[in-house]
Amino acid sequence: MKSPIKQPSTAAKTINGSTQAKTAKKPLNGKKEPATAAEDTAPNLAPVKLLKRYLKEHYQFRYNEVTKEVEFRSQKAKTVFVPLDEEQALPELRIELAEMGFKSYKTYLSDLVRTKDLCSRYNPFEDYFTTLPPWDGTRDYISQLSGYVVAKDQAWFDRMLRKHLIRTVACALRRLPFNKHCFVLLGEQHDGKTSFIRYLCPPALVDYYKENPPLDHKDSTLALSQNILINLDELHDLNKADASRVKTLFSQADTKVRGHYAVKDARQSRYASFFGTLNEREFLNDVTGNVRWLVFEISGIRHDSGGKQGYAWNVDINRVWAQAYALLLAGESMELTRSEVEEVEQRNKAYQKATPEIETIAKYLVPAGRDEIGVYFLTSTDILRSLTAATAGTVKLNSVMIGRALTFLGFKREKRHVYGYYVRAQKKIISEIIENHLTILPSSQ
Repeated sequence: MKSPIKQPSTAAKTINGSTQAKTAKKPLNGKKEPATAAEDTAPNLAPVKLLKRYLKEHYQFRYNEVTKEVEFRSQKAKTVFVPLDEEQALPELRIELAEMGFKSYKTYLSDLVRTKDLCSRYNPFEDYFTTLPPWDGTRDYISQLSGYVVAKDQAWFDRMLRKHLIRTVACALRRLPFNKHCFVLLGEQHDGKTSFIRYLCPPALVDYYKENPPLDHKDSTLALSQNILINLDELHDLNKADASRVKTLFSQADTKVRGHYAVKDARQSRYASFFGTLNEREFLNDVTGNVRWLVFEISGIRHDSGGKQGYAWNVDINRVWAQAYALLLAGESMELTRSEVEEVEQRNKAYQKATPEIETIAKYLVPAGRDEIGVYFLTSTDILRSLTAATAGTVKLNSVMIGRALTFLGFKREKRHVYGYYVRAQKKIISEIIENHLTILPSSQ
C-alpha cells in the first residue's frame, strides 16, 4: 500500500539544523515584511521540537499493540493508516524531511514517532468490537449463520459454534487467557468449508487472519499474538509431530519471544482462536485425549457460490460478531460443560487414527467383567507378549502404546495383586496362547 506521505509545496531553508518557510514576496515600499509566526519562533526552538511540530501538523501516528508497529497517515487527507515500515514509508519520510531542510534527525526520528505526544496506542480488536453497532438482543444472527451449514447433528453444531464464537471474542479481548478448542468442519472436498471459515473474519480484521502458519516455535507463537483467527486447513495432512505441536498451541497463553528484527524478547499476548477443515475422517494421533478438537461432520454449506441464496449475501458477519460480543458482556456460558466434554471425547473416537496396538487389540480381545465365565486377568505386559505371539512378531507393538490403546478401547484397569485388565479372547489362537502361559481367572475370584 502506498504511504500517505505528501510533499509540501512550500520552499524551505535551514537555520541551525531547523526549518522555516521562506518569505517569497518582496515589499513594494522596499521595507521588509513582518515575519510569519513560524519564522518568529523557529530560531528559538531546538531541532527536535521543530521536527515534532512538523510531524504533528502533517501526520497522525499510532502504535498497533497487535503488530507491534507504528502506523501513520496524512493529517489532512485522513487516509487509512499504514505501517511506518523500513521498506518504503520510513525512507520516504526521511527524504521528505531532508527536502524540507531538517538535518541530523535520523538518530532520534524512530524514537520521536513513538512518543506519547505524537503516537497513541491502538488495539484493532478492541477498536473493532467496541465500535460495532450494538446487538438489538432479539434477532439471532449466529443461528442464522449456522443454519447455512448442513450438519449431521445440527443442534450440536449450532450450540458449539455459538460457544466458540463467544470464546473467540473473549480471547481477542483478553477476557480469556486462551481458547483451547479448535472448531473443525469435516466434509467433502470443494464443499466450501475453507470459504466459510474465511467469511467468519470480518473485513475490518482481514489483516489478522492466518491460514496454516509455520509450526516451528517462534513463528507459530507469533501467529498466536498477531491474529484473531487461525485456520488449519486440511488437517489430515498434519504429521504426528505437527499435530502434537498444534495441540500444544491451543493451550498456550501469553509468552515471551523475540519478534522478527527485534533486538530482545518481548511479551506476546495471545489473541488467536483456531478453526480447521478436514476431508478425511481419521486424523487424530493422540489416543490419550482429544477434547480440544471440536469436529463436525457436514453434508454441505449453502453458499450459492456467493449468490443471493447463500450466507454471504444474507448474513452480515459484523452483526454476528456484535451478538457474540454482547453475549460475552452478558456473561453467557462459553466453556464446555462436563457432559459436553464427555460427549466430545466419545465423538472423537470416530476420528482417531488406528495405531497398530489399537488394531491388534481390537482384533483379538474385548473388555470383560470380572464375574463373567472364561475371563482372563492380564497385565499390559501379558497382553503385549500374547499379541506378539499371536501375530508371530509381524506387528511391531509398543508397551506404552498398549496401555493407551487399552484405555482408548474401553478396557478398565483394575488392581488385584497387580494392576491389569479383565479381557475375553475373540480368537482361538489367543486363547491357546494365554492358557499355555497364563492362568484363567476363576469366576469365583
